[in-house]
Amino acid sequence: MPPAAIAAGLAALAGFVDALAFLRTGGFFAATMSGNATRLGTGIGGGLAGNAALALALVLAFVSGVIVASVISRASPAWKAPAGAATVAMLLGAAALLDGGPGHGIAALAMAAAMGAGHLAARRAAAEAFGGASLTGALVELGERLEGALAGDAPRWGWTRPLLLWVAFAGGAVLGAGALAGIGPASLWLAALAAALSALWLHAGATRRPRPAAGDHPAQP
Repeated sequence: MPPAAIAAGLAALAGFVDALAFLRTGGFFAATMSGNATRLGTGIGGGLAGNAALALALVLAFVSGVIVASVISRASPAWKAPAGAATVAMLLGAAALLDGGPGHGIAALAMAAAMGAGHLAARRAAAEAFGGASLTGALVELGERLEGALAGDAPRWGWTRPLLLWVAFAGGAVLGAGALAGIGPASLWLAALAAALSALWLHAGATRRPRPAAGDHPAQP
């Protein structure tokens, strides 16, 4: 699968989960940690200890997810993409099990950990396909490429690639809000299923990829 398609799919899933977290927690995020940093700062500055604690917990959960994904990538470098997607699927499945019950608050942390686990693959694919490693980076790249296209010293339609990343995230958020309104907390199962299908797709792609023969050695520089 082309890096652009992988990046767009991951961005759409992140937007979907971020919308669910935002609506379920009353304004906190699972995927966009810059928003939680603002909630942390305003919670501390405004004397809202509960808000500050939740924002900090979400940030720490996200970082924990990144650490887990990094460990998995180090342990299985040949399968890091499907293994990472499978980790996201399992964490989202755990969040779906917890949501709506006694573990409702923990569900948001599991969602943030899932988004952290998917961050490495998203960053790698986005950097390769769009030149930006985040939504903010994609918007900066969009502005630069638009200016270059208008000035005539950059590809005329190069700006459409980073725009796709942002549109995918926003579109995923639209779908997430619509799913929550339509089927409620069960929407998380849709996100977990999407991540699981992505893991199977990436695993199949890695399996089909040709591998060097037993006696082959990489060419020396």
